[in-house]
Amino acid sequence: MSSIKFLRPTAGRVGGSRFSANALSVACWIVAAAALFAPLFFACQWALPYLIQSHLNTLLAAVVAGYVTLFLLPNLAHMFGVGMPYAFSIFLPGLLWNTLTACVWMSAAFCVYYSIWALFSTYLQKELSWTPQMVATPLFWANIVVFLGNSLWGIVADKWGRRWAIIVPSIVAIFITPLYLWNSIPLWLIGGFIVQGVFGGSIYGQNPSYLSERYPTEVRYAASGFVYHQGAIFGGLIAPAVTYLAVDQKMGFALPMWRRECPSAARQGSAEQSVRSCGASAGYRASPASFPAAARPWWRWSPHAR
Repeated sequence: MSSIKFLRPTAGRVGGSRFSANALSVACWIVAAAALFAPLFFACQWALPYLIQSHLNTLLAAVVAGYVTLFLLPNLAHMFGVGMPYAFSIFLPGLLWNTLTACVWMSAAFCVYYSIWALFSTYLQKELSWTPQMVATPLFWANIVVFLGNSLWGIVADKWGRRWAIIVPSIVAIFITPLYLWNSIPLWLIGGFIVQGVFGGSIYGQNPSYLSERYPTEVRYAASGFVYHQGAIFGGLIAPAVTYLAVDQKMGFALPMWRRECPSAARQGSAEQSVRSCGASAGYRASPASFPAAARPWWRWSPHAR
């Protein structure tokens, strides 16, 4: 009984030590990230106008500086032996290739999704002068078919693997796209868009499960959140980019949508194929001891935190 009473204040001190160390570590990482991001941002903002002439140079500079900071800072810390939370190990050599290919895959998946759905109704109304009832027909049935497509590719994933359940519909979606974007005949347009719901429209249904399968348990939460939301950033650029090309550059909606959808589908399939050599996607499981020493939180070496 006396030993239990003796251990209770010790446990409290250990908890307080971990909390304070965690808070200090997070604060130091925020300061370090800001110190690295700021010069990279200003350097990119200065250099980009010499490479491309765009109204989005500031946004592109922020994206480039953010990516370089996220991938470079943990590796610099690892090089100098500085401890870091588990979450940053997704940028270290053990999981770096998996993170890169996952970022390409997820950004391509979002680009395919928004290229298909975001401005299709605008295209039908503005360029083909369809009535609201006509516009609703392909959109309604394509969304119904998406449920069947998700089930179909889920069965394929269970039988032949998750990657092939994403690669195959990505490739088929490339050949279906001209059926409805290069046709003004309602039958072809409606039928092609509904069929696209089975292939390109159903790719994203496997995103949550596949993101979880790609990473070990210790970093699964942080990795899934980072990869998913960086893809959403690129997907959110599709609508304004297509609108700019269609309206300001007088290209119409069909050509920009086709140019965004097909390369994104090809990039998504190639990203899945390139991950075949990564251990995490092949059922890799890691324990805290298997992470690099610098990937483990530095308070783990505290004599009180055992």
